[in-house]
Amino acid sequence: MKMRRSRLAIFFAAGIVAIGCATPQSQELKQAQQSYSLAKDDPSITQNASVTLYEGKQALDRAQRAEEIEEQKHYAYVAQKKIDLARVQADQLQTRQEVEELQEQQESFLLALRRKQAEQARQRAEQAQEELQAYRGRERQQELSRAQEETQSAQQEVQRAEQEAQQAQAELQQLRQEMSDMDARQTETGMVLTLSDVIFEFDQAQLKTGAERSIGRLSEFLNRHPDRKVLVEGFTDSVGSDQYNRSLSERRAEAVAQALEADGVSPDRISTRGLGEDYPLATNETVAGRQQNRRVEITILNPEQQPEDAGRGDGRM
Repeated sequence: MKMRRSRLAIFFAAGIVAIGCATPQSQELKQAQQSYSLAKDDPSITQNASVTLYEGKQALDRAQRAEEIEEQKHYAYVAQKKIDLARVQADQLQTRQEVEELQEQQESFLLALRRKQAEQARQRAEQAQEELQAYRGRERQQELSRAQEETQSAQQEVQRAEQEAQQAQAELQQLRQEMSDMDARQTETGMVLTLSDVIFEFDQAQLKTGAERSIGRLSEFLNRHPDRKVLVEGFTDSVGSDQYNRSLSERRAEAVAQALEADGVSPDRISTRGLGEDYPLATNETVAGRQQNRRVEITILNPEQQPEDAGRGDGRM
């Protein structure tokens, strides 16, 4: 009997010690417990982020079972982050759903608006047709006279345009003959004039004095025909680095463009392009071939022709 009482006393004392040694709840654990309690009651989270919330619950359980305070804080931190992530995921999904709903509403609204606009346009067209028929009935003779006058005026404009085009073509042909020394040739996009590198100082982008005559004749033609644009493209041989050659070709093209501007040609009508050693006319293995490849090509573009669709860069060979 006495031995039994001793055992009970020992067991009771051990229980008191065990209770006294339980890990106290940290502030992090309390915060995580509170966050989980709120999250598990939020339908948007339980429906849209259940996996992440479950991972947070697992981390929270481990924190509650932890024997060390640092281990408890660690898993409480993990649990808090998982719960926060679940809330963010739920918010994102809900936002995406709201956006999709708004888009559907917008599409429905736009469809209805287009239908209404189409109906209004149809009504206006019918009304305009009725008014036109009534007008033609009342003023048919006057309208016919006006139409005849407009037709005659249009025919005269066409004739003038044809004459101007013929005159421009004749002047362009004359310019081609005058600039036979520039190897003038006609292409689909316009007339191409070639300036050899003899108009530049060696390895420089400065025009020699002798180039003024050729540039001047071209400027006169362009000033007489302000509807024509011009594309200036510079080329080099293959001697030197590609970067240097491209820079030199760009500077030479700019030098020709500046000379045209100095003669009164608007810079808005001039485009430049430096193509370096691309598109050689001859082999770069000989002195004569390299000299032929060092050149500046000037394309007098046809009316309505845009610079970006012309020149060597568009695939023309």
